[in-house]
Amino acid sequence: MAEALLLDTSAVLAATERNNHEVQRIISGHGEPSIRSLFVLGELLHGVGVATVRSVRRDRQQTVNFYEKITGLAHGSSIDLLAKLYGQVSATATGSGLRVGMNDRWIVAEAALHMARLVTCDGAQLELARQFGCETIYVARPS
Repeated sequence: MAEALLLDTSAVLAATERNNHEVQRIISGHGEPSIRSLFVLGELLHGVGVATVRSVRRDRQQTVNFYEKITGLAHGSSIDLLAKLYGQVSATATGSGLRVGMNDRWIVAEAALHMARLVTCDGAQLELARQFGCETIYVARPS
């Protein structure tokens, strides 16, 4: 059973900017820091960088601050292993016709590498992660 959590960008935004109580409960109930994803952090920082309205930029920076506070770097990370796993994940997504963006493929590879439980609001990413043996927590986006 996976002990660590790896939060997809969708889950981080659900917990912060969308005030999703289910995702907040999952995070607060876990008890230890989640694994920091290079790709989730990059996506969040991109959001800060492209924000043209000061209040939006401030809110997005608060989301980054929250993410950095609740996550930590995984021990024993290997960029070579991650790259090889990404190749497998990406080829599987393409071969099975799953519409999963490139960053989400990297996030699945990180979850598989670290044997972390992936928390996501993205159904296609969830399906791909399960194909790689990842434990998952899916939180549906409100309609």
